[in-house]
Amino acid sequence: MNKTLRVAVKTTPTIFDVEQPAGFGDDLGSDLFGSFYDQLVSPSTYFDPKGFSRLDWHNLKNVLAEKWWFADDKLACYFQIRKNIMSKDGNELTADSVLWGWERAFALRDVGKWVARLGSVQEFENIEVVDKYVIKFNLTSPNPALPRLMCQNAPSVYDIEILKNKLTKDDPWGKNIISSESFGFGPYIFSSVTNDTVSIKSHENYWQGAPSIKNIDMIRYDDHQKSIDALMSGEIDLMPGVLDKDLSTIAKNNNLTVNMNAMHAGMFLHLDPEFPPLNDIKVRQAFAHAIPIDDVIGQIYQGNVDRWNSFVKIESPGYDHSTWPYEYNIKKAVQLLHSSSAPDGFEADFYVFPGDGFFESAKFIANSLSEIGIKLNILSGDDVTDRNKQMREEGHVAPIMMRGSTDGRGMRVADPMYAFYHDFGPGRMRLFPFRYHNEEFFNELAKLPQVGHGQQWVQQVKKLQILLNQDAVMIPICNQIYKIAHTVNIDGCRQLPDNRLPFGDMHWK
Repeated sequence: MNKTLRVAVKTTPTIFDVEQPAGFGDDLGSDLFGSFYDQLVSPSTYFDPKGFSRLDWHNLKNVLAEKWWFADDKLACYFQIRKNIMSKDGNELTADSVLWGWERAFALRDVGKWVARLGSVQEFENIEVVDKYVIKFNLTSPNPALPRLMCQNAPSVYDIEILKNKLTKDDPWGKNIISSESFGFGPYIFSSVTNDTVSIKSHENYWQGAPSIKNIDMIRYDDHQKSIDALMSGEIDLMPGVLDKDLSTIAKNNNLTVNMNAMHAGMFLHLDPEFPPLNDIKVRQAFAHAIPIDDVIGQIYQGNVDRWNSFVKIESPGYDHSTWPYEYNIKKAVQLLHSSSAPDGFEADFYVFPGDGFFESAKFIANSLSEIGIKLNILSGDDVTDRNKQMREEGHVAPIMMRGSTDGRGMRVADPMYAFYHDFGPGRMRLFPFRYHNEEFFNELAKLPQVGHGQQWVQQVKKLQILLNQDAVMIPICNQIYKIAHTVNIDGCRQLPDNRLPFGDMHWK
């Protein structure tokens, strides 16, 4: 069937380059980049017994790389590139293609350089081409994170042979040209863009075979309900990001189905440890014991989400479910509060990020906390405000926040380096605006890339989870489910939790 796939989207990005914040932060920009640019490796994909799409970060899949390995001392990581992989312009992928992408990332000093540093690739000079198809990354410490970090799309892999003829003195790293065209080794190539539609088409010489769906139009709708109406009428074929409230409407249409995707995004409570009386650990511990997390999961989400017991994602190597010490126990919560600096309870604002089920969960939690004398005034957040920017500039929006991914997509990589260093370091970069001071935690965090591979690394990750959880400044609740509605005539639809909508896996029935 040579039919164009029509996809409803919220934005039509003007920048497709994920080395630039405008591209990295745009949902559709990420989806497009994932279609244009294959990476060296990827997490494995599978469906769980409920039919939910998931990723396995314990078992990476070779993509552009034929194989990879660490040196015996773990201070270097090698990738061997597949031969005979061609770009849309007929140029072969080589180690030089990979090298230029990393050189570009360090030069632009944005997302890719930060990822490189997380993987202990400190400078561009630490990377060397061994031969035409082998590239070596020299590491500053025996950090096992690099292969997992390379699964995301920055630094990326470009067709440098065609790009080098388009680079200029004013734009030596191709920010303008990469923002508006495609130069990768992925299954699709850029076709056209207007104010309302981005069109892509299949890469007919794609190394894994030309995609089944040849043409895709991503059509912008400026209102969620308009997207739902278009889906119901057959004006579009696929809509990512449908909400729980939409499901009953979609169920009335026999030509539609919904794909469920267990994401790396999650919902958690964020307590300000500098706000009295939350600066008293006994108050925070009482707070943690008074939250019936399992009831939230069962009653608000009908058991369709996974409980999180740590800020390290449950799919991540090193995640330890046993590290959360505060089970629901109202009696213990009361005892702790009575022995704290707020024995009679307290009142505080409770800011709730927009998200599927967030407000309902917040009301449920606030009702439970009222049983021990804690009154929470719920403030509903919108989906427009840049809260991270607001918190960086003003501090916490409220003493207590219900946080998570507003669109349900979340982190691109499930790895403790990504989780902890992303939000707490290195050098306390504070990408996550978190007023948290625990010298023992930060000292142990600094050791994480140093301890090596294997069991000592697992134990170090566990120690970090224990230290953060004991302080009860962040109370993990559950992951988020990202839902895609589409016509029953499409097979292979899913949203991969590392923020990719893989059109290349889809086909018309």
